[in-house]
Amino acid sequence: MKYLQAHIFSLLCWVALLLLQACYSAEDNISRILNRADSLMQNQADSALSLLEAIPSPEALPPEQSAYYGLLLTQAHDKTYIVHTDDSLIRAVAHYYDSTRQTALQAKSHYYYARVYQDNKNIPACVSEYLIAISKAEQSEENQVACLSYANLGSLFYFEDLNLKANSCYQRAERLAMQLNDSVRLAWILSNQGENYIAMGKDRYPEAKSKLYKAITLSQTIGNKSTERSASVSLSSLYNRLDSAELAVHYARRALLLNKNKQYYGGFLLLGKAYYKLGVYDSTKVYLAKSLPVNNYYTKAGAYMRLSEIAAIEGQFKEAVRFKDSLSRYQDSVRLNQQNVAIVSAIKDMDISEIHQKQIRYFGRFSYSLVAISMVLIVFILLFFYKRKKYRQVVWSSEVEHERLKTQLRGELEQKSLEIERLQYALKQIEVSNEQTYSLRSQIELLENDKKQILRSLFQHADIYQKMQRIIRYYKKYNDYKERFEQEDWLRLIASVDSSAQFKESLLSHNQSLVDDDIYLCYLLKMDLPVIDISIILGCTRDNIYKKKKAIVAKLSSPTTSKDLTTILNEIYPSL
Repeated sequence: MKYLQAHIFSLLCWVALLLLQACYSAEDNISRILNRADSLMQNQADSALSLLEAIPSPEALPPEQSAYYGLLLTQAHDKTYIVHTDDSLIRAVAHYYDSTRQTALQAKSHYYYARVYQDNKNIPACVSEYLIAISKAEQSEENQVACLSYANLGSLFYFEDLNLKANSCYQRAERLAMQLNDSVRLAWILSNQGENYIAMGKDRYPEAKSKLYKAITLSQTIGNKSTERSASVSLSSLYNRLDSAELAVHYARRALLLNKNKQYYGGFLLLGKAYYKLGVYDSTKVYLAKSLPVNNYYTKAGAYMRLSEIAAIEGQFKEAVRFKDSLSRYQDSVRLNQQNVAIVSAIKDMDISEIHQKQIRYFGRFSYSLVAISMVLIVFILLFFYKRKKYRQVVWSSEVEHERLKTQLRGELEQKSLEIERLQYALKQIEVSNEQTYSLRSQIELLENDKKQILRSLFQHADIYQKMQRIIRYYKKYNDYKERFEQEDWLRLIASVDSSAQFKESLLSHNQSLVDDDIYLCYLLKMDLPVIDISIILGCTRDNIYKKKKAIVAKLSSPTTSKDLTTILNEIYPSL
């Protein structure tokens, strides 16, 4: 009996050892796959992705392997240009590496967290994660992550017209790329830096030219046609601005030759603009026509602008008007697709201090000792007073900037008004020239549009506009009113957008039976506010707004009219 028990015990021990060995073998095998995928990532990202996707039941991996797997999978998706749609995986990865304080992997995880946010158009969060990645990369001397983060930050700032911030980021990225001896990334950064210098204005054109030529030379050395094409596009644009039409054509054609896609609509537009500058209108029209099938509103708007100008020059006025109508339509679409002002403001306010705030939050989350908690409390108290002082400085700076902008806009408004008067006087002196008349009227129309935009910008800096936006935001968030538009607010609004109340007088001259609510609705429509926002301000439903619009149409025009209220209002008073 004792012999049988000993035999069974020995057998169980052997089984346990075999199972333990199998577990360790499985873990070792997963580790080998992950290390292999990491080694392939730089040059064979597709192969790395295939290895990672072949791992069975990744959700059952131990925490360390699970985090490493999640980081590598996100990196492989990024390098194979798969758009990130979900941040849950990389969020868990960043959380794990923050808790284990592995600084190099923290830097990498926050970099790819930023890439996920970037694909999902969450720009403020994306910028914040890049700043954390930079901080961790500098602590751990992960220069490659720091270089990528600075370069991507520069691109984000460039696309939001924050050119000084973009330039600062590109300069740091350039230095790091040179330290790493990374020619591919350096060429890309130089190309982007040159494009940013162009956006900064004429004073920076020499620097732009220098950076772009360096980018092209380096790209040719390493055989990187993509970056060479981008730099050629920017050089063509630069020479267009410098009125060097032949060089603009040369680099535009070069960009087309370097592009793999035969339907390079942006390249067609670029070459069309270059030929326009050269005065070769037949070639201009050919390439502009080739650019039109694209779905990009910016490209279409640019093409129709040049086509309208050529038609006007050639005396084809009907064609010019038709092209101009198309231009207006696509310009409206461009405005609708532009980044929200709130997002741009959020980016402007971000700085390296965001990194320190994040570090403080992580420190408080993962520190358990009494000493650490005390330190966090002290830091938060200091931060509170610092923020309070900083907030007062920001408020003061904001007020100063606000007044400066208003003064600048008023000056521009006065200048536009004088220019309109000058052109109208010139128009009266012309007796019979259709071409001159059309040209002057087109200039006057453009100046009138500029004047409207300046007036709207001035209105957006007014206190009454801020109150309007507060009411709309609060109602959309809570479905209730914290404050409402009172009678004196309406008077202030009308004074802000129509100081002499000429629009109101024009409306009443058409029909004296218009009540105050009718007039208020007309002003809001002239401001191009969405119906939902108008209904919030007026405190009624959207259905009521549509009914009111129909009632006003009946008062201002004949019963058989097919025109909508906005068209009628523009005919009554086009200047507002």
